[in-house]
Amino acid sequence: MPSPQIAIDAEIDSLTKGVSAYYPNIEGITPLKEETSRFVKLFLDLDIDPRGCIPTVGSMMGSMVSFLVPTGMTGQRRELSFSIRGFLYRNSR
Repeated sequence: MPSPQIAIDAEIDSLTKGVSAYYPNIEGITPLKEETSRFVKLFLDLDIDPRGCIPTVGSMMGSMVSFLVPTGMTGQRRELSFSIRGFLYRNSR
């Protein structure tokens, strides 16, 4: 399936602005957070605060964010271990 022209134009625009030179903040950028919240409302009829929406650039980043959030939520958590077949992540502070 060919890429839509609007997507091609947006990617070219982003590249010329230098967007590919850095990763966004780990919490995500505001327009994507707001659109994610809007999508969930339209698709599932759930009200989700945009602050709770964390857009990612792929499954690896999504997994990493999922691990970083609970370890950074409180000063009480000192360690988080998560393992599935073929993958182990351990974060100790």
